[in-house]
Amino acid sequence: MLHRLIVAGAVALALLGCMSTGTKVTEGDLAQFSKGVTTEDQVVARLGKPNGRSVTSNGMRVIIYSYAHGSAFGANGNAVSLIFDANGVLQSYSASESNTSVRPAL
Repeated sequence: MLHRLIVAGAVALALLGCMSTGTKVTEGDLAQFSKGVTTEDQVVARLGKPNGRSVTSNGMRVIIYSYAHGSAFGANGNAVSLIFDANGVLQSYSASESNTSVRPAL
């Protein structure tokens, strides 16, 4: 009985500790965009306001979407950068993903 109570308490605490932030962009989302065709305005209309923006030294604009989800068991996330020319037309993009698991110390 005590074992079940401890397990139930640990599960409840783990669920309370879940957190997500940012905008998750999937491969399916990226597949809807065409290099040389899609505009920055179209991307923002589809994905929402980006988490960050920058401008390169040659005038290219970069918008960044990042997402993170964490819990007592670990964390995962992704980041997507979309690069547009001076006219706001998509030239390229890159995506990365990370996963971290938490292992209890014994």
